[in-house]
Amino acid sequence: TSIGEQNIPFKTVGNFHKLCTIKANLAGVPIPRCIGPNGLYYQVKADIVLLFGITELKAQIAWVAQNGVEKRGDAQIIYDTDI
Repeated sequence: TSIGEQNIPFKTVGNFHKLCTIKANLAGVPIPRCIGPNGLYYQVKADIVLLFGITELKAQIAWVAQNGVEKRGDAQIIYDTDI
């Protein structure tokens, strides 16, 4: 999993293996500035939606807009070739 240029390590649980990486453009997602004990930071609240079809897997990013309506955008699936 990665956010921007930051990579978050994948942890294998049980008999599950990494299949792919999901990449999404966050341009439409609101990213409010927050202030914490260590200073200023940004917080993204979004979900990855996986759509399982008969022959393919699709991914989307979902977030709640300022008016309370859920919005969705396309996400890219990058399959891991080391399976």
